[in-house]
Amino acid sequence: MGARKNDPEAAAKGPPVGVPLPRGNVFSDVEGQPGPVSILTAALGNGRVAHAYFFVGPHGVGREMVARRLAAALLCTGRTPNQAAHEVCGSCGACVRVDRLMHPDVHLCLPEAERVRRGLLAWDEDKKPSMDIKVEQVRQLRDDLRLTAFEGGWRVAIFPMAERLRVEAANALLKTLEEPLPNSLLILCAPDKGAILETLRSRCQRVAFSPLRPDTVATLLTRRTGMDPTLAAAVAADAQGSMAQAITGEAQRAAETQQEAHAWLQDLMGATPSELLVRAEALEKDREGLDRMSRALLRHVLHDAEAQLPVASLQGDAALRARRLLDVAEGVLNLRAELARPGTNARLNLERFMLDAQAALRG
Repeated sequence: MGARKNDPEAAAKGPPVGVPLPRGNVFSDVEGQPGPVSILTAALGNGRVAHAYFFVGPHGVGREMVARRLAAALLCTGRTPNQAAHEVCGSCGACVRVDRLMHPDVHLCLPEAERVRRGLLAWDEDKKPSMDIKVEQVRQLRDDLRLTAFEGGWRVAIFPMAERLRVEAANALLKTLEEPLPNSLLILCAPDKGAILETLRSRCQRVAFSPLRPDTVATLLTRRTGMDPTLAAAVAADAQGSMAQAITGEAQRAAETQQEAHAWLQDLMGATPSELLVRAEALEKDREGLDRMSRALLRHVLHDAEAQLPVASLQGDAALRARRLLDVAEGVLNLRAELARPGTNARLNLERFMLDAQAALRG
């Protein structure tokens, strides 16, 4: 079975819409990106939307969402005369179709593998989908943009993963950028300026997106997924400012490991010597788990020690705890160095680390 072109059923399955298109200010639900929102709001208000934008910034910070919101602002047919150009009705056919990725004048140009992952493309299991955007896709897009818009307005092409453009595909796209068509808009998204050819980015207006603040990621996780606020805060701390990373589960697993490390450290303080030996034996048998736990322990104790610094110079107990935590951190580093050596006795080193760490924490 090959690709299903223009299949509404496939498109409807698409990526989770996540946040429905708002009524009114089309950017009202964009979190943590005041710069891009300000630039695009002004462009819409002045009637000076560029023919091409380069949205540069990490994955998962709102680049594709903003691109789709901009498309909705350009294509909304239900805007009243007293509404500004950056406002949408949120309910007309154009708004609904843009929101569902079903608008015939909005093209989402993605690698085959990403389209399969999102449910936008059915693929033969015996054929591996391409990880790159191929030249054939760009040529087809170029032909589509030359046609009259289905609804008589703008035609928008969004490249959420422009860094995946093959060289020949990028060169094919260059001609469209050099000779922009009336009422056509290209939006290229990439993690950094070096991810796409200079000939492409020099013909686009650059809009810089920033990593999201951890508190913003935590709030969005709680609001959109119902995640427990405490876990959301821990996940956000490991998400590197990216909602995509937070939602994929990688950051959540890291956060859960951090919580596990915290509990493990608490138990360590009250454990008997025989209990420490049993724990060392269990960890020795799970080297992958040991590596993950040791890294989590290091991050945890260093973070906890840093939290003591503002009061360490004023309060003796805080200074003492900071020093003890740094001793534990040094012990973790030594343990990891020993475990990396060929032929090392893992259990003996684990036992020594646990005893030293317990002594340091107890003071």
